[in-house]
Order: sequence, then structure tokens, then C-alpha cells
Amino acid sequence: MEISRRNFLQAFAVGVAGTVLAACAPKTPTQAPAAQATPVPAEKKAEAPKPAGDKIVLTQWYHEYGEKGCLEAVTRIAQEYSDSQDKVTIEVGWFPGDYIPKVNAALAAGDPPDLFEHHLDMDYVRNNYIVALDDVVTADEKADFLDAFVQYGSLKGKLYGVTVVADFQGLYYRKSFLDEVGMGNIDPYDWDWNKVFEAGEKATSGRRKGLFLGNEGGGPCMRDYGVVNAGIWRLNPETLELDFNSDVTVQVFDQFREYAKKNTLLQGAPMDWWDPSSFNQGLCAIQWGGLWQAPGTKAGVADDFFMTIFPPHPAGGDKAKFWSEFGGWCESVTTKSKDVEEATKYLHWQWVENIDWQNEYSTAYGFHIPARKSAREVNKNVTEGYAKTMFEMAEKYATIMPKLWGGAVTTPWNDAVTEIFKNNADIKPTLDKAFEQCQKELEIKKKYWDELPGA
Repeated sequence: MEISRRNFLQAFAVGVAGTVLAACAPKTPTQAPAAQATPVPAEKKAEAPKPAGDKIVLTQWYHEYGEKGCLEAVTRIAQEYSDSQDKVTIEVGWFPGDYIPKVNAALAAGDPPDLFEHHLDMDYVRNNYIVALDDVVTADEKADFLDAFVQYGSLKGKLYGVTVVADFQGLYYRKSFLDEVGMGNIDPYDWDWNKVFEAGEKATSGRRKGLFLGNEGGGPCMRDYGVVNAGIWRLNPETLELDFNSDVTVQVFDQFREYAKKNTLLQGAPMDWWDPSSFNQGLCAIQWGGLWQAPGTKAGVADDFFMTIFPPHPAGGDKAKFWSEFGGWCESVTTKSKDVEEATKYLHWQWVENIDWQNEYSTAYGFHIPARKSAREVNKNVTEGYAKTMFEMAEKYATIMPKLWGGAVTTPWNDAVTEIFKNNADIKPTLDKAFEQCQKELEIKKKYWDELPGA
């Protein structure tokens, strides 16, 4: 939307524990230029309340979005609301760099902003840092959000955050390169991972590699997507039990490790998978990428591309499926706000009522999924052209991972995949060990989960 790639990928660190994204710390990908002045990012620290006539000053924090025009846009909308009523003035805090640690420090110190964007963390609810919003967002309004976006801001059925922007990941296909090898007639619903591997092998020619799944060699992509495409959730969203220690996982990893020996994978690219540069420069025929890259890809190769959600992996048999994970940002009000009622009114006005604003912020600068269905329905940027199928597939197949899948629970899994693909470790024994370690961490986290309000 994923927004600066550094922080978008942090979303997947929480949700998929390893993408990015969700993460690592990449820089902002290339985007099509927007018709706004380029913002000059500078950290604006929240100040103590100060007089504004008879108004109280409420602070709203954002991480630094990389897309041009975002800073001016959030400043403008805050001013618009401030001018529309006589109770509050909204001041924007804009934070480059490691935004989440700044948020966590402010929350722990008891001096947080009044509103802030984040990736919902269990500890925010356990420590009573944020306000429940079920009485703020009506049932009819919730129904106008894609269900996954309601889940993204919820814990145990209670709403704490309103989704601001959302993204998903998938594969970009360079149509002309696949035409050369007889695979350019792309039906997005007729691809699977075996076909991707076949196309990658056939399209490798000279300096061009067929497939780019990241500079780490593709292990993280198989870890976060290929396994789930084979029907293995890692943490089953219905039972909340681990399921990755499966013969299917072994088959997915073994197949990919053998495929990597064919020298068809691009590695050592100047920019990693989250940026369209390698794809645009013809260094690969198929690339792992995020929705946010679409405008930059369009600017680079015109109509010579297609994007699909990640396809089924045949190792899963009849359980194989299209799938990607939704990630992004949600907005909350802090319990220590100077005026909780007025802060929630602004949140509701900005991110629930204001359809025009949601469409502007999602697609006028970068490229993200507008959270409300009614917003998307009137947004030609997402209902026409190359975006139409991308969005249709995402809304049909993308979900979020359970909030229990994240943090310490996923660390042994991530470490195991690194051992398997970088150090050629034996797959099954390595997964067995990781499973035991993940299970211990999951039991600890479940105790905290049980303490949370909700069903």
C-alpha cells in the first residue's frame, strides 16, 4: 500500500512474520509522479496542548508515507476538519524512520497522541491503550467494509481500529517476455506455482532471469505464500493451532530448493522485490511484488504487464488455493486522549464518513485498496483497466492471518526456513524443531489472548 515500504512491511512482520509485509526495511518503491508538490519529510514531534482560541488541540500521528503528496494531503484534511467546527484543532505528527517504536514508547510513557495509525497489537488492548470502537462504527457501516478489513482492526470480535489503507501481494507478469516462450496468454485463474516455475525457466535468456522472488533467493516468498497456496495455513484461523509441520510443507520446500538450482532466479538485483525497477528494466519476466508497485510498473512498461494474486500450489492437492494476505494500517484513538469523544468524532468523519477522502488517499498518490466498498464502487482507478482483476482476486481470495501468528510465535519458523534455504538444512527435522519452539511461544500468547475482552 503497504505507504513507505519500511513500515508497510512491518505490518507483515506482525501478520505473516517474515514478509517484509511485512519485516525488513526497504525504501519507497518507484511510483508514477503525482500532481502535487514533493513533500519535504521532517519529523514533527507532538507538542504539549496549547491554546487555539477556545479549541483543544488533538494530535494525530502518521508514519512517513513515501508517496508524493501524502504529507500535504493529511495536513490539508486536518485543517479542513479544524475549520469545520469550533471545538478542536487537529495537528499532524509525521514520523520518518522507525515509527512503531516511537508510538510504543509514547503509549508506555502515558503521553501518546490522541489518534494514531498502527498495525493492531494485542498489547495495545491488554494495556488499555486504545479505545474500543464498536459504539462508534455502526453495524451498517461495518458491513460496508470488506470483512477482512474489519478483522484487521479487531481482536476477538471487538473493533479497535478502522482500516485506513490496505494492500496485498502477488506476481507481476511481463506479457511480451512470456509471449516469446508461448506463455503470454495469461488467464489469471489458470495459473499455479508449477506453471510459474515453468514460465520462469523458459523465459530465462541471457541477462534476463525468468523469476524474481527477492534477493534472498525466494525462500521468504515460499515461506509466506507458497506454503499457504498449498493449503497449509501455518496457524489455522479456525482452530488457532499450528499446522505447518506437514509433508506438504516439506514437498513445497524440497521442490523449490531443487528449482533454485536451475539458475532461473534473479538475485543481487539493485532493488529488491518490493520495487518495480528490476521488472521495468527487463531483468526478469515474473516478479513477486505488492499492489503499491502497480503505478510505477505502469509508468515503466505501459500495458506490458499483468498482476495476479499468488496462485495455488499443486503440492496441496485439492486443498491448494489462491491466496494472499491483506496488510496495511488502521487508525485508533488512545484512551489517554485529551478528549476521547472529539477524537473519535474526527476518526469517524475522516475514515468512515468521508468517501471522497478515502478514495483520494488510497489512489491519488500511491495505490491501495480503499477500505469501504462504497468508496471503491465509485473509484475508476480500481474498477477499470489492469486494477480491476487484481482487486477482484484480492477481495475473493485474500485474508488476514490470525493475530496470534506474529512476534515470538513465528521466529522459530522464520529461522527454520532460513536454515533450509540458505544452509541446506534437512527439511523435516528442521521443521520438527521449529514446530516445538513455536508451540511453546503460542501457548504463552494464548494465555494473553484468553485475557482479552470479547468472544
